[in-house]
Amino acid sequence: MWRERPRRRQFEHLREWSAYILLGLLIGTVAFAMSTLEEWLSGYIANTTQGMIQVYGKTLPEEMGVIKPWLFFAGASGLCGLIAGIMTTYYG
Repeated sequence: MWRERPRRRQFEHLREWSAYILLGLLIGTVAFAMSTLEEWLSGYIANTTQGMIQVYGKTLPEEMGVIKPWLFFAGASGLCGLIAGIMTTYYG
């Protein structure tokens, strides 16, 4: 069957390169979005943790003022690690 079909080599090359270009654009767009989201999320976690340290540091004794921010930061970091693991396993 493949031997009998007409050979249009230039058309096949055009379709192949069009697919490469389309895939490159899609992968680049997704990578840009993921990178931007990662930067925003890490900044948000750092700023929220710092804000919590400032608030709880004034209202609680020194050793107690960092426990809640530490728990928030550890939980958020663990959640980011879980998401990264799931995306690596199932998405990437």
